[in-house]
Amino acid sequence: LLLGAFAVMIAVVVVVFTALHRQSMKRSAGVTTQAVEQLKAAANLQSTIDVVHEDAQQFLRLKDPDAMEQALVPLRAHQSEAGKLLESSANITPDLKAKYAELLKAENAVLDEVLRGANAEAYQTFFTRAVARHEEVQKELEKIRGAVEQRTLVDLQAHEKQAQSAARRQNLFAGLGL
Repeated sequence: LLLGAFAVMIAVVVVVFTALHRQSMKRSAGVTTQAVEQLKAAANLQSTIDVVHEDAQQFLRLKDPDAMEQALVPLRAHQSEAGKLLESSANITPDLKAKYAELLKAENAVLDEVLRGANAEAYQTFFTRAVARHEEVQKELEKIRGAVEQRTLVDLQAHEKQAQSAARRQNLFAGLGL
């Protein structure tokens, strides 16, 4: 009878330990998944903004009006995609939106000047305004990535404290039970 009670107690302890361990793993996976998703969204936005900037730079080199018309279609599509990513991401700051709007204005000014045939002015606008705005956007995206990393570290540290507290409770439970 005593042996049966001991076996039941061990089974209960194992079940409790397993449940708490699973709970801890789910919480840890949730924190990690959230951080990865936020960093992926920031990387995707950065990549799209870089593509728009590269498209504008390539547009500077075009001389043929037909080639310009063809190049405008993907460039405008990439600009639209970047705008949608800015609107859909939870981590986007007002500063990033404002800086991206300034970048978009500068890049569109470059496009307008190329379309008017003012290539010298287009190059000047690109290198004085568009490049500077692009660097500001990149710095803002770096701040966002840093903030995501910092929040993740704080969440993981909180999770670690919870896991340690749960482990102490488990040990106390096991000690009292056995």
